[in-house]
Amino acid sequence: MSAQIQSLEQKAYDAHPSAPSLYFGDIVEKRVLDVGCGTGYLAEFLEGRGNECYGITLSPAEAEMAGPRMTRVVLGDLNTMESLPFPERYFDVVVFADVLEHLRDPRHALQLVKPYLAPSAVTIASIPNVANIEVRWNLLYGRFDYEPFGIMDETHLRFYTLKTAKQLLVSEGYHIFNVKMTHWNWQFPTLVRKLLTSREWEIKQRLAQWWPGLFASQFVMYATLPEDGSVEQISVRQMRKEK
Repeated sequence: MSAQIQSLEQKAYDAHPSAPSLYFGDIVEKRVLDVGCGTGYLAEFLEGRGNECYGITLSPAEAEMAGPRMTRVVLGDLNTMESLPFPERYFDVVVFADVLEHLRDPRHALQLVKPYLAPSAVTIASIPNVANIEVRWNLLYGRFDYEPFGIMDETHLRFYTLKTAKQLLVSEGYHIFNVKMTHWNWQFPTLVRKLLTSREWEIKQRLAQWWPGLFASQFVMYATLPEDGSVEQISVRQMRKEK
């Protein structure tokens, strides 16, 4: 498997065995569109929870791998597609998992899916945090080096902070009702790690939540297109708020 294909698995929901449930566990028996579905890792999890999961990818190789994991895969370029081969108001949930930062025009993709959102549908977008402390530290020393995957993925065309990530969705008419953070994949000193044992992941998650601008690796934003202003009611019904 190539490094490019491998990198598709390294997303917000692949940081820890419980991560899919943490970010997508409330999606049950829904019709889901996974925009930029990669090899179908997320789709396989969602299908296992009684959902119908549909995907979009530019890569025939990805589509071949993702096909058995989901209901249907569509080949298409999100930068240029003008419509999708689905009925209007078809999807209960649309997911952009580490996708928008790869696009020349992420606003086009956010607009593209709008006609296919059912009333009260939820859009989930995970976006890497370029203001993460590791990136800041490297910049202090004059380094801005690209990597095979992660925050400095060599295929990223755009970079976002928490503020600008929110602005992206809001500017296209989405109402963000919840934001969760994934932690930066740094390592505590060896002695500290031994003391923390199994709580290391939990502590990193808490740091990301308390100081997202520094410690978050990605922002997972939950949004809707309210037609009646009842954003809070929608969020409670479709997704449990983070406690």
